[in-house]
Amino acid sequence: MTNKRIWSATLAIVAVTGAILAFGLWGTDGVKAQNGRLAEQALPGSGAAVTVAPPIEIIAANLPQVSGPANRGVRVKNENFGVSNAQYRSMKLQSSMSALGPQLPVTMRSAPQVSNRTTPGAVISFDGDFQGEANCGGWIPADQALVVGDGPNPVIQAVNECLSVYTVTGTRTLGPVSLQSFFGVAPSVSICDPRGLFDWKNHRFIIVAITCSAPYASKIAVSQGDNPLGGWWIYTLSSIASPGALMDYPRLGQDHSVTYPGSSFPGGIYIAYNLFSAAGFSWISEEWSILPKGPMYAGAGFSYWSFFGQTSGGLLTDSSQPANVWSPYERPRAEFFVTSKNAAFGTCTQPCNGMTVWAVSNPFAFVAGGNSPELTGVVIGTGSSYSLPPDAPQSGGPNTVDTLDNRFTGEATYAHGHIHVAHSLANGTGGTATQIFKVQPFLNATNGARCTTSVGLCPQVTGASIRNESILNYGGTSAAWMAAPQPDLDGNVTTVFNYSTTADFPSIVYISQRVSQPLGSFVDTGIFLASGIGRYTSGRWGDYMAVAPVGVFYEAGNGGATGGNGMFFSGMYSDSTANNRWRTRVGANIFQVAGEAGPTPVGDSGILTTSGTR
Repeated sequence: MTNKRIWSATLAIVAVTGAILAFGLWGTDGVKAQNGRLAEQALPGSGAAVTVAPPIEIIAANLPQVSGPANRGVRVKNENFGVSNAQYRSMKLQSSMSALGPQLPVTMRSAPQVSNRTTPGAVISFDGDFQGEANCGGWIPADQALVVGDGPNPVIQAVNECLSVYTVTGTRTLGPVSLQSFFGVAPSVSICDPRGLFDWKNHRFIIVAITCSAPYASKIAVSQGDNPLGGWWIYTLSSIASPGALMDYPRLGQDHSVTYPGSSFPGGIYIAYNLFSAAGFSWISEEWSILPKGPMYAGAGFSYWSFFGQTSGGLLTDSSQPANVWSPYERPRAEFFVTSKNAAFGTCTQPCNGMTVWAVSNPFAFVAGGNSPELTGVVIGTGSSYSLPPDAPQSGGPNTVDTLDNRFTGEATYAHGHIHVAHSLANGTGGTATQIFKVQPFLNATNGARCTTSVGLCPQVTGASIRNESILNYGGTSAAWMAAPQPDLDGNVTTVFNYSTTADFPSIVYISQRVSQPLGSFVDTGIFLASGIGRYTSGRWGDYMAVAPVGVFYEAGNGGATGGNGMFFSGMYSDSTANNRWRTRVGANIFQVAGEAGPTPVGDSGILTTSGTR
């Protein structure tokens, strides 16, 4: 990488080599209310411009079956943000014993069902990749990506550390291919934490993963068309803030609003990482990369901007989620990020309240001599405070499955002017609940004082309001965790999550909310997509679920005929054998208008599998 420009933030506007760095906005009213801004400052830290060389090219259908080591085992948990694994486990145990945090209302009066009259049943359901599968490395846990496109072979699933392509009925058309083979690296290199999106405006697939062994880097793959079996461009990025650092827990977002100078495809790819030092894995900060779709889709080199060292309330942020602005009909004037209070806030061992909403505007004008990207943030209160979630129970023992922390995990999705996001929290009775948000950000016209060469292109976030906050709580010591909400084009939302109790092994459940139902409410208790089969003995669970929108829904068994718009989702559930401790399941549902004929849901007895076993 060449032509690097880096500077550190101070509490003023600073000009360096002709570029100017914007600083965040913050509220001064100090009101801790659901829709109120808090008197906490959200500051963007530092910024840098970097030039990237052209990528390598692969043809997915021609990839050799190159696999990594057969049994990597449990991935070591490095992302504890300044506390040891022993300290983290002690904090999690304490959260289950002390009824940490406020006691949340019980919103689920019974367990999930096999079917419900209100949440639409899954019209697609098939088993995806699993731990013991060839070319998947034997990783524990799964950490999966799910991407659904609009062309042939539309479904991609990636896990640690392999990738498969499916038809909508679950027929595998590629794979499992090792991520080493897909990203063009040596078999000895560990590739993990995949994420994925489909660009419905430009009809391209986007897959991101990281190298989990030195030398540390990020791998970004963009397809050359809407067929994932065809050509891909593969890019490699290293940390700008801390060269050589582990770029852990990548989060992926996109928009299609601004076109990179001289290119044809609108929009940006937004990736956020948690940085840890290569020696000792000490916590450093976040880093956000703003990548241009235009030159990447053309297989060219480009310049991009990174932000790092963001703070909220004077403390470093972690695990911020960029929004997936997926609908081709929506073009907000900025890309949004959302951040919960997490590690720097003592991992919320005392109740935390609030979230930070960020906006990135004017992403590419600096390439042609214009102003650098504008990053601003506001901190708002949440209706319910939240605390570190206890580990989940399962049949045979309490608190034996890791539920992670208070970060937003699966994905932040933008729809109808709102950001949908969720995280886990203590329910106040020794169990784990889920907090689901629908957040509306507000922008001003522009930062006219700083953005002098890009007039009107630099809106700032000036506030945000939580329009819907739902608590998914089954009560007692039960656990509903690792949730990811996905809205459809009408504003209905399906949320997928893991579920377990002292009588249930870790399972996948989904629940839907119509846009027209009362705020914060559920009208049923959810539906099992896959019931856990056996006791999970590895402790470390997958760090996120996966969701994917579809603008044109695929009907199972009907050759991809249109049937409205729907929501895909996938997750990890427990298996029964010692060498195959986890499996994954892909599902989809769709809301129907009253009286409208639609796809027939498949029950648990009608599950389509790709492995031959259930």
